Amino acid sequence: MATTTATSTVTYELVTPPVIFSAENLTNTTPTTTILFSGTGVPNFVISTDLITATTSVGADGNWSMPIDNISQGTTTINFFAEPDETHLSISTIDVETGITHIINYIKSEPTEVVIFVADGLDIFATEPEECQKSLIPDGCLITTTVVNMSWGSNSGLASEYGIRVNGRRTIFTPETSRLLYLNNNTTNTIEVFARDMFDNESDYIIYEVMVYERPVIIENIDWSDTNEGVKITLYNNTLYDLDLNDWTLTLWDGSFNLGLTGTIPAQGEYVLAKDTGVSQAGVDQTYTEAFYNQYRGDEIMNVNYLADLISYYEFNQVSAY
Repeated sequence: MATTTATSTVTYELVTPPVIFSAENLTNTTPTTTILFSGTGVPNFVISTDLITATTSVGADGNWSMPIDNISQGTTTINFFAEPDETHLSISTIDVETGITHIINYIKSEPTEVVIFVADGLDIFATEPEECQKSLIPDGCLITTTVVNMSWGSNSGLASEYGIRVNGRRTIFTPETSRLLYLNNNTTNTIEVFARDMFDNESDYIIYEVMVYERPVIIENIDWSDTNEGVKITLYNNTLYDLDLNDWTLTLWDGSFNLGLTGTIPAQGEYVLAKDTGVSQAGVDQTYTEAFYNQYRGDEIMNVNYLADLISYYEFNQVSAY
């Protein structure tokens, strides 16, 4: 727009918007709350933003840079402007032929918009599978079920979805914060959980190791042959871990026999119980006093229990363990 008098014309001109050609730590998203922006503009003009009050000047070579600190988490839109400083608000030229003075007044530029996503603090939390509360070992998770219930979440509010991976296989992505995972029997499983934001940044990984043995301890054999010493019961540990038997019991299905176990059964090893004869018996780990030899031989079922949960059972009329 211009106005003209007998001796001068006045024009109002928008400053060319600044060009942003780089932003340190910025690729759509950034893991830091401090970013150094750089660009080009009209030499000696001022670069400002609608986010902070601080400004910076364009150098004589047309380059400028501006650090911005404490950018909020999540998506932030920053508008950059170019405007004249106090000494460059306008310029004047005189037409030597007409003697008219031409005055150009500079106006702040249109904005150059930058949208960033700060993901500093993208976090993940997860709870150990519920089933691990009944782990058979104190330092780890050894369980008797192939189905585990996992839950997770993020406190930062930046997560758009969560990734779950089992044993390095294909990652499952879901916005849900819990899921049933299906594992194979007689396996050691590595479960990885992480959060991912809208720009595919990933949080740290939380890793759990879960060992699954549906029948960790079985009754390998019930020996009825020695009527003097009574029935010998041999347990077998299917797992790769020594198991403390203090929370284990042997019971008959009708509750008429209930024996609390003691000691430790070695990994992939045996544990032998025999009737207490009053003298030491070689190869016997625990003795019992309950009499069931004559009374219970037949179509009876003996159970192996952990914390009152049935682990395995043995039918007396068969020769294999279940």
